[in-house]
Amino acid sequence: MRELSSKSEEGIDITDGKQAVEDLEHKRAMLATVLQTLPTGVVIVDAQGKLTRDNPASRELWGVPADVVDWWDVEQLVCWFPKTGERVTPDQLPLMRALRQGEVTRNKLVQNKRLHSDEKRFYLSNAAPLRDSQGRIIGAVASMHDVTEGLLAGQARRQSEERFRAFVSASTYIVFRLSGDCKRMWLMDQEDASDRSEVRLDEWVQQYVHPEDREAVNRALAEACRGGQMFELEHRVVSDEGKTVWSLTRTVPLKDEQGNTREWIGAAADVTQRRQAQDELREARDALEQRVNERTEVLNAQAKR
Repeated sequence: MRELSSKSEEGIDITDGKQAVEDLEHKRAMLATVLQTLPTGVVIVDAQGKLTRDNPASRELWGVPADVVDWWDVEQLVCWFPKTGERVTPDQLPLMRALRQGEVTRNKLVQNKRLHSDEKRFYLSNAAPLRDSQGRIIGAVASMHDVTEGLLAGQARRQSEERFRAFVSASTYIVFRLSGDCKRMWLMDQEDASDRSEVRLDEWVQQYVHPEDREAVNRALAEACRGGQMFELEHRVVSDEGKTVWSLTRTVPLKDEQGNTREWIGAAADVTQRRQAQDELREARDALEQRVNERTEVLNAQAKR
């Protein structure tokens, strides 16, 4: 058998060429591994717009099975620009703009409909042209990062905040926030539910809670804070003008993923009129019972004569 040689029949050393081929294959293998493991979808097309490479994340975004080979057809892709609701034409896709116009796109929000289903996703698209050594466009690459869960969670959070602001603005409650350790308190603005002022909770209790109720309030707060449980108590509050009112105060703990109390949200309602009505009803009942007892005593005394 003829021995292998590092030289061709013409006597030219081909060792460097073989090494270059091996290096190229190594780089291709590395690229394939990177594409395979990336959590972001990647699509690469040639100068004619034909798919040359993709990865599992891009197929997941578009709902393409792993065994489907040639799936990228811009004419079949259904997309919108969420901010305007405008349908995206093939020429408007960031990848195609990079291929045909050499345009670089960064973090363009796009909504797509997955192929063969009605499910819609949101993704951030980045695209750039691929050029040869003379600067000619020979293809394009696009990355598509699925942000559906984060975007929907952000929308839900904003809606929740809007509902909370509406509640605070429309209610007669005083809404406040406590630090997780129950040491600081922020009163919240009625207009936009933002923090209005910060005070130490112990100083606020000392200044505004009725002297006869301070011990009960401090004890209930300490127990709630220690156990991370909801706090609820009726107590008297003395205003800066010296007026005493009854307040029903509730606080609810907000916990982190580890179950630790991150902060407390509370509300205090003026229940003075209800307390006064209850006191008047109790006084009327006591007076009635007193009159009944007195009348009973009179009747018993008459019966004994």
